Amino acid sequence: MATKVKAEQAAVKYPLESLRNNCRAVFGVSLVTFVGATADLPDGEYTKEEIQSRIDAWRVKEAK
Repeated sequence: MATKVKAEQAAVKYPLESLRNNCRAVFGVSLVTFVGATADLPDGEYTKEEIQSRIDAWRVKEAK
């Protein structure tokens, strides 16, 4: 039962603007990093895990 509750909590979606406004507290990244990693996302709602995976992928991307 505890894993079901944790899975439901993990699946909570937040508005992109809210995650952007709190990116330092939630993800430990600057606003510039957050904006760069999510630049191609439309406004909508996303889980913290979805955004964290985009930030991680963006960080290892080579600059052009």
